[in-house]
Amino acid sequence: MTPAAYHSGACPVVKPMYRILSFLILLATTGLPITLGLATNKLVAKTATGVFKRTRRPDERVIEILPGTEAAFFARLPARAIAGIGARTAEKLANHGLTTLGEIQQCEPGHLRALFGDQGESIHRRAHGIDHRIMVPAGFQDLQLLQADAQALQLADLNG
Repeated sequence: MTPAAYHSGACPVVKPMYRILSFLILLATTGLPITLGLATNKLVAKTATGVFKRTRRPDERVIEILPGTEAAFFARLPARAIAGIGARTAEKLANHGLTTLGEIQQCEPGHLRALFGDQGESIHRRAHGIDHRIMVPAGFQDLQLLQADAQALQLADLNG
């Protein structure tokens, strides 16, 4: 693929990234506070951004959770820090001595399954920062289209 094709938005990856960067530049130039979370998946990025917004210095804008450090980052956080653990679930976890994500990480998945059914396994995975949901950028409403574009990009890279 030629540089002009990338610039024109013909590349399926560049156009959504260009939109995101344009949006961030717009926010930054208007003086509105922005925070960007970079991580291996949406759950970790969103959680890290939420924590970062409450603890960062005013001049900090970006938090990055490096691959392989997700569980360690999550370990010190309260159970409610991750999406899907609301007040009722957090209360039930606390009744069993599980108030932090680190305590949930140490818990046997079978114990959580006994307490919460299928949601128990999900809670255990998410406490470790594991999220297998596919992220689909804006503009890629159809997953098949995203996969076809990714295949085309791989072929373009192979063909030079």
